Amino acid sequence: MSNKAMYTSFGFGKSGGKTCNSNFENDEFLNIQRQKIREYCGYHSIPLHVIGYDHKYMSKILANTDSELDIFSKGFSVYTLSAIAAIFDFCETEYDEFYWMHLDMVFNKPHTNIFDTFEIDEDTIYTWEWTDMHTFGYDDWQKEKFRYRRNLLEYFNHEYDPENTNLHYFSNCSTIMMRKKVAIKFKEAILKYIDFVNTKNSNIGHIEETVIEVINYLCSDINVARIHSIKTVNKYESKTFPITFKPVYGHIDTCNHEDSVFIHYWGENKKDIVKFYKDRNML
Repeated sequence: MSNKAMYTSFGFGKSGGKTCNSNFENDEFLNIQRQKIREYCGYHSIPLHVIGYDHKYMSKILANTDSELDIFSKGFSVYTLSAIAAIFDFCETEYDEFYWMHLDMVFNKPHTNIFDTFEIDEDTIYTWEWTDMHTFGYDDWQKEKFRYRRNLLEYFNHEYDPENTNLHYFSNCSTIMMRKKVAIKFKEAILKYIDFVNTKNSNIGHIEETVIEVINYLCSDINVARIHSIKTVNKYESKTFPITFKPVYGHIDTCNHEDSVFIHYWGENKKDIVKFYKDRNML
């Protein structure tokens, strides 16, 4: 059996919406993506784990976060925490390498094994990252993420220091990569410092990215790296990229997606996922 595993979420919630991380449980694109990821992992013999409502850690997160709401009606921020449930799950498996992907990432190069596109260190969590979202025009989202981080720290009685350079970046958890050693350290740090998994909490507004950012802030022995600046990530010297993004909110698409294994159709671009496959005769 492969010692590397792929994780994703089932796709939660029924209310829909237009925000970047909204989930649409029964949308056509999600049904297609669920099938595509099964096909992809089957082709490459990659074990696939899907985090759903009944997963043992996700069910605890759903029960303890905004507990006044039923599990289908919570805001998108709660559902993103399925990535954290996935990391907890990974810690209890025999796998050594973890890859998390959002369910709205199309399979642009389905015959390329994503695990062949990078090499990672055992003591580092890898996510996409920006130091200033203002550059991309996401001022409101930048302010919101600052608020999320401050609220999560304060909720668990940690001092918030805006001058601390460990908070001078923003994670994007479309992709999360790590090895077992740092995953266990990350899980232990959450349970020690911000145990939202086992604590009743409401209105914090934290998302999976907030959790990674806050743990990086609190724990000097857990490193969070910028994927696109770590030279060991890409073994093909920029010939094949693990992922690129379709820009959102009216931004001009200047990216060259040709060599990307996955393309993240975030925000309102989700509506174009079905067209992506139809245009390529992949349905």
